[in-house]
Amino acid sequence: MSISLRVRKTILPLIVRSLVLGSILPFITGNVAFALAQAETTFSLANRLGVSLFQASIVPPPGRTLNGKIIEYAHQGLAEAKLHSQRLSNLGLSVGPDSRLDALISETTPTHGGLYNSNFGGFYSRVNSVTQDYRSRVYRYPRYGAVFDFSLNLAIAEGQSSIPDPNSRRYAREALLNAAAWARHKDISAIINPSPLLEIAQRISSGANHMDVYNEIVRWRETYQAQLRDTSQL
Repeated sequence: MSISLRVRKTILPLIVRSLVLGSILPFITGNVAFALAQAETTFSLANRLGVSLFQASIVPPPGRTLNGKIIEYAHQGLAEAKLHSQRLSNLGLSVGPDSRLDALISETTPTHGGLYNSNFGGFYSRVNSVTQDYRSRVYRYPRYGAVFDFSLNLAIAEGQSSIPDPNSRRYAREALLNAAAWARHKDISAIINPSPLLEIAQRISSGANHMDVYNEIVRWRETYQAQLRDTSQL
């Protein structure tokens, strides 16, 4: 099964269910600054999990040569995801426990000799399962599910766009379109403008250089995160 298909089969069915679920969740009220901190941290949690999920999707089967940088980046994403999870709990959104995330962090931590106590067989499935766990917990809280899914798809698009491969380009485009769809969700449509993502998706279709696309996605990911941090619309 191709990497693109693996990620697509994981994420796309969840999107449909979440759109339905998100449409019936009540609006949240309360301190605006507090809500913004919750939204921005949710965005960051989903981004770090998305980065780790992408890295896990390109881990080769056991027995093949493994680029240690893939595991290093996955580890960094997982460790940062835990920090954001803990911050969310401190902000009143309990999305833990983190025991399964801790196990992944341990698995991706090298020994003193620089080796790993894992052949990473099934690693993608484990990272995906943890990502879905966090996602379902975020959906306990009104509004933040849309933020999570928007950020998760944006992270997948960012990762896929970094690879000069036709399949990766195609999935980067699909993930951008998914992110744009989430940007239209009623809970975040007043904050997030999907037009830049649609324009980038069109550039992919037109054969734009993959690193130009990657840099553009990074720029807009940083812009959207800043908007969540600064807006008073949430």
